[in-house]
Amino acid sequence: MTINFAMLTTFLCLACLLISSQAAPAQLPKMISQSKRTPKGIHLPVKRQSRTRMTGISRRGDVTTSADLGDTEDLMYTVQMKIGNTLMPFALDTGSSDIWVASEDCQEQVCQSGVPLYSTSTFKSSGLPLNLTFGDSTSRTFASGVIGTDTIILAGVEIKGQLFISANSTNNSLPLLGASGNFGLSFPTERQVLVTLCIYYHVFISNFPKPSSLLFEAIEHPFQQPPITSLDQVPDTFVMEGPLMSRLSQSALVSPEFTLTLQREKFDIGDNNGLLSMGELPPGVSNDSFTWVPVRRYTHAEGGLAAGNETFPVQWEVPIDDVFIDGQRLPQSNLTPNISLTGLVDSGSAAIRGPSDVVANLNTILSGSPNTNIIDCGTPHTLAFQIGGKMFPIDPRDFYRQTVPDNLDNCTTNVVSTDPPKLGFLQSWVLGDQLFKSTIVSFYFGNLTHPSVDPPRIGFLSTVPPNADQLYLKALANAKQNGNNFPASIVDAPAPTVSVFTTFLPPSPEPTNSVVSSDSSRPVPLFTSEQDISSGFV
Repeated sequence: MTINFAMLTTFLCLACLLISSQAAPAQLPKMISQSKRTPKGIHLPVKRQSRTRMTGISRRGDVTTSADLGDTEDLMYTVQMKIGNTLMPFALDTGSSDIWVASEDCQEQVCQSGVPLYSTSTFKSSGLPLNLTFGDSTSRTFASGVIGTDTIILAGVEIKGQLFISANSTNNSLPLLGASGNFGLSFPTERQVLVTLCIYYHVFISNFPKPSSLLFEAIEHPFQQPPITSLDQVPDTFVMEGPLMSRLSQSALVSPEFTLTLQREKFDIGDNNGLLSMGELPPGVSNDSFTWVPVRRYTHAEGGLAAGNETFPVQWEVPIDDVFIDGQRLPQSNLTPNISLTGLVDSGSAAIRGPSDVVANLNTILSGSPNTNIIDCGTPHTLAFQIGGKMFPIDPRDFYRQTVPDNLDNCTTNVVSTDPPKLGFLQSWVLGDQLFKSTIVSFYFGNLTHPSVDPPRIGFLSTVPPNADQLYLKALANAKQNGNNFPASIVDAPAPTVSVFTTFLPPSPEPTNSVVSSDSSRPVPLFTSEQDISSGFV
């Protein structure tokens, strides 16, 4: 059963209370040779290094640290984090909120791929089981395990008592692609760990006030603050119990934001750079160069969290004006004509996903058939999204992927269909990695507990050059001279070295008004916004 976090939180807590124009192309941000901690933020650059292609992967006073991003054949983007005593690469995913990591207890085949597995010697288990499932109806994967806490170190910042899932079983292909787990970068309202703890406290504890030691193994109290007793208190858990990035944004960073741009390793190796900046925008770009649009906040009727007079964001979802192919406007979907057009900005998706009727129309325009997205490699095409009144094109080099090895006659577009909008997940489009390789995207959390005081928003800055078509054709010509294969490399996130630690223990949340800084082949897709939740208590 598919259950939205905010809806489930509202239902459970209620039940428990009863029981008890064109954007100008921009230069990429100025790059730095290694990760850097500045007075305002943290910047994690991509360092490229090739290694042998993994078996089974189809072709297709500054404080200096090293905790850099890695890239697996344009399919996944990772950052190194240390949990307890184990240093591991994690996939960056703006489409989900939780951290899960494959533990040493995982015996599944994907866990035997050679990636570092989490040592549970420092894990403080709650004993609470959780099964996460990712993907839409066309692609389902799962990661199941136990909720608990440990200390996490990211780029010199030490976060104590971070909640996450130690997974002992998964069929998710992240470990095959070189990641030990998933680093969710979205809002607390999408967090499944939190709702499971809500279930425990408000259902289980109300019936069994003295929990068994087997269930409540190592943690006397999973929450770091008293359990909530009303819906209005739910947002108060966001800072102390929320996802890692949102916790950092509210108390450890000067500005509650992070910015992500991804490198391109297919077509032109090393032709652009990837960067994760936290707390301030990347070097060399300014706030007014971005097009800023509000993040959708869900009302209770739309499947959002009902807490006081506030409406809360569920995911990084923004309004879309229109979608274009080669300057031609694509008709909007007839499947859900009464739902406003929005898109989920999701770095965890390896493709752009849209309404099935719109994707069929796009396929017909490009291939002559609504049922195939395989087209001639020799003709560059530009898919563009109009957001905030400006056009944000997808670089032709990111629009295609090679269909079969040693053949460049036909290519496959990186656009596929997805499920129609539904309660709690009202987006029509999922804007995946292709957007991040053509655009610098800045995510501003604002005030998590009182979004009306400082609303969340996303900024977009196009990096597509005016001669993108010519660059694509040049890359195609070079590939034909290289055995009819586009180049590919696998880039590991280098292990971090930390010169100074900052320990993060967040204070109790207060309704403060933050300001924006003036100076942000894997199966398709592994992650989307739609997620299921199941536990031993429902």
